[in-house]
Amino acid sequence: MDKEEKKTSCKKEKSNNLPPKRAASGGAASFNLQTVPSSFGIAFDIDGVILRGRIPIGNSRRALRRLYDDESGALKIPFLFLTNGGGIPESRRAFELSDLLGVKVLPSQVLQGHSPFKTLLKRYENEFIIATGKGEPAVVMSEYGFKKVISLDEYASYFDNIDPVAQYKRWTTMQELSCSRNSEKIVSSPSDFSQKVKAAFVISDPVDWGRDIQVLCDILTSGGVPGEKNGHQPPLYFAADDLQYQAAFPSERLGMGAFRIALESVFNRIHDKPPPPSPLSWCRIHDKPLEYTSFGKPNPFVFKNAETILGHLVQSLCPGNARTENGDLALPSFKTLYMIGDNPFVDVKGAQQAGYPWFSILTRTGVFRQRENHTQYPADVEETVEKVKQELEQCHLIAGIAYKGLTVKQFQDLRTQLPDTTNLLVAKNTLVLKAIEGTKWEALKPCMKGMNAWLFVHSEEIPAALKPYRTFQKEKKLEENDFTGAVFEGKFYGPDEFKALENLPTRAEIYAQLLGSLKGPASAVVGTIQAPARDLVMVLKAYCKKLEEEEGAAQ
Repeated sequence: MDKEEKKTSCKKEKSNNLPPKRAASGGAASFNLQTVPSSFGIAFDIDGVILRGRIPIGNSRRALRRLYDDESGALKIPFLFLTNGGGIPESRRAFELSDLLGVKVLPSQVLQGHSPFKTLLKRYENEFIIATGKGEPAVVMSEYGFKKVISLDEYASYFDNIDPVAQYKRWTTMQELSCSRNSEKIVSSPSDFSQKVKAAFVISDPVDWGRDIQVLCDILTSGGVPGEKNGHQPPLYFAADDLQYQAAFPSERLGMGAFRIALESVFNRIHDKPPPPSPLSWCRIHDKPLEYTSFGKPNPFVFKNAETILGHLVQSLCPGNARTENGDLALPSFKTLYMIGDNPFVDVKGAQQAGYPWFSILTRTGVFRQRENHTQYPADVEETVEKVKQELEQCHLIAGIAYKGLTVKQFQDLRTQLPDTTNLLVAKNTLVLKAIEGTKWEALKPCMKGMNAWLFVHSEEIPAALKPYRTFQKEKKLEENDFTGAVFEGKFYGPDEFKALENLPTRAEIYAQLLGSLKGPASAVVGTIQAPARDLVMVLKAYCKKLEEEEGAAQ
């Protein structure tokens, strides 16, 4: 535990422990949602997306401030932080984020890996349970309402020699027990620890893996009482199952999923092995492998819970919401919820499994660093300039489409109707502008307004590439979601000029026209060469080649 954590470990938590209101330049001055609720919301991962360690990544502070109105400070876009991290109460995490990011963050806007443990309160409220992990696991569970919980640090301290190498550790995982002991409220004497542990909770990444694996194996094998054997395994819960995560170190660090693999491997190897050879029988010491339940992303219920929390956020902060027949405030219906993360196996997979209205955006500032989209769990959006630059290669036309209001399902349906030579990419105007800087595509600047999806056509058959969207637009009655502009052969075409692009003759048509014109009056040739220069050159080359072949055959 670092010094800053120690200083706050004994302080009493307050649910309203938030930083003072800031001026408009430093953050939101108030937290009332605008009168008209947004049709979409955002869930941000934290590590590798917003922060690296305690340092904001890139322009994350400025990006978050844009979710608020500059003048009134009202929240324009409902958002929350959806992370598998944890170890401290949501109220304290909200305070830290507010301070680091310069915006006011409510505890209800922080969903940590262990937040779903609240749903188990009815089952374990008055049962003796153990919590382990960095930070203050027992404090976290106590704030959720669990009345008989102690940390594994404290639990292990009541058993002599339970950690055989403790004397060789110059460091200690023991918290300042003088101000954090929960056992005094739960048991009257150390002998009362003979009562069974009803469940074990891994709240966050454990600090002392060796000690924790040993003690957890003792508890899980004995039925909850270390020293006994062959008892029924108490339930084991993990707040998350991330194999790796992005911290302050340049490369990824092992996460709770790695600890789970280590515990599972040791448990199964020790307690699921055959005894020494016997002529009488062959049996196993422990019939079942380790049983556990993992919460956190990518579990779909985590995303469903996040959707509900965002709905409650809009419900409580936006005046004039609709009401149900019973007079209760109705939860808003989101058209799109964006999950912005850096881990395809956690963030993207979770959004895909949750389905509508979730839409995944993958960043390359954390765990994921590959140039191409992830093959197994490709994100709906790759937020990178490099991706746009890749699309520019061998591109014949770029068109912008006003996509505000389109649903995730509509995007998915549209992509299936596009030809293989046409790609649809959702990217910020600023990213596209940066990618086309200094190229012939700079002519696209007039459409850098509003929310655009970008159509990249890698074929000379322009009308065939544009037609699927026109058909889709007509079928879905998306009059407002029109083309915002396009660039073809270095020229910008505005919305009113799109018919010229959609009516361009095909290669075969130009070929037929030119061949016919070369055998006809000169005026016909003049009419044909009004076609795009590239197509004309292509046809002339083909015609010359044809003449050469005919001359060769004649000789």
